[in-house]
Amino acid sequence: YLACLVPSNKDKKASKDQSAVAHENEFLEIGCQINTIEIHDFFKMKVDDKDFPEIIEELVSIIRDNNINVIHAEALYCARLIPPVKSAVPSVLFSIDWHGALPEESRMGGAHENRIKALEDSEREMLVKSDLNIFVSHAMAQHYVSKYNISNINSVIVPCCVTDDRFIDYDSYDENQKSNATLTFAYVGTMADWQCGSEMIRLFASLYKHDQRCRFLMLVPTSDHEKVKKYISEFHLLPESYELKSVSHAEVAMNLAKADVAVFLRKNDIVNKVSSPTKFGEYMAAGLPVLMTDNVGDFSAVVKDENVGLCLDYEYLGGEADLLTSDLLSMIIGWANKCAVDKLFYIKSCQNVARKMLMWEPASMHWLSSYK
Repeated sequence: YLACLVPSNKDKKASKDQSAVAHENEFLEIGCQINTIEIHDFFKMKVDDKDFPEIIEELVSIIRDNNINVIHAEALYCARLIPPVKSAVPSVLFSIDWHGALPEESRMGGAHENRIKALEDSEREMLVKSDLNIFVSHAMAQHYVSKYNISNINSVIVPCCVTDDRFIDYDSYDENQKSNATLTFAYVGTMADWQCGSEMIRLFASLYKHDQRCRFLMLVPTSDHEKVKKYISEFHLLPESYELKSVSHAEVAMNLAKADVAVFLRKNDIVNKVSSPTKFGEYMAAGLPVLMTDNVGDFSAVVKDENVGLCLDYEYLGGEADLLTSDLLSMIIGWANKCAVDKLFYIKSCQNVARKMLMWEPASMHWLSSYK
C-alpha cells in the first residue's frame, strides 16, 4: 500500500519530485494500492504530535483498515509525521529510508541555520525512534553514529542497486575486435552541479591533449547539451575528440558497450561521502571500470578492493592550481589502456561486483528480513 504525501500547490516549497504519482500505473500493475494525500506546510521547521491531525488520522485509518504491519517513511520530512501514528497503532513497525545528509545538504543550499538546527533535532529523534533505519552505505551509518554519538540503533545497509536489464551481454565478445587507435571514456547522466560536468570535461581535455587517442562519449539529455557545449568551448575540445548525444533508456547499454572505461566524479563533501549513486551500479553492470574520485560512499573502497577502477583525489580536479601533471595524466592513460587491452577480464570483474553487491532482489530480501 503506497500513501503519497504530496505538498499542496499552496506550499511555496512544493516538492520537486512526485515520481510515485507519475509512475502510478506501474504500481497498480503489481497490485499496489495507492492513496494520494495532499498536505500543507510539509516543510515546516518543527513538528510535534499536534501537527497534521487530519493526515495522522488518515494514515492510522489506512493501517487499521488494511492490516498493515510496517509504515515506511521516505526520508526525514515524511518520517517526522510517523511517531504520533505509531502512538495510535503501537503494533506497527516504523522504518525510515535515509536518502542522504539532509541538514548538510540544506546548509550547502543556503538554508537558514534555524532550519538546519531543526532538521538536526528531528534527525537525531527519528534515528532513535525508528524500529529500523535503512542506510544506503556503511559510510552513512558511521556518519550518523559519529555525529550524534548514538549506538544500538537498528539498521540495515541497502545500497542503490541495478536490475538485470542493465547488464550488457558480452558472451560473444571478440577480444581481437578492439582497435588500439582510440581509447574511449564514457559518461551517462545530466549536467547537474553534483555531477562535476565542468571538472569532467576539463579532465578529459587534458587527457586528450596528452594522448590524442582519447575519445569521450557523452550520453546526456538534450536539455543539458547547451551546458556541455559551453564546457567544450571553455576547455577547447576538438570536434573529433568527443561524441555528444541523447539516447533512450533502452539504448544506453549498447552505447556503453563501445567504451573502455567510465567517468564518475564527485566533490569531496559529506553529501558524497555518505552517498550511494545509482550510476556506479550501472557502470558495473555495463562492464566498465570507473575513473572516479575518492570518498564516494562505500564505492571508492569497492573500486580499490575489487580492482574495478581508479580513484583520484578531488583536489586534482577542483583545485585552483592545475594539478593535472604529465605524470598523473600518464598514469590515467596507462590504467585506461590496460582496461582496454584486458577488456574481457574487466567486464567480468565489474559485472561480478554488480551481481555480488548491487542486485535489487537480494538487497530487498536482506532489507525485509531485517524487520524480523
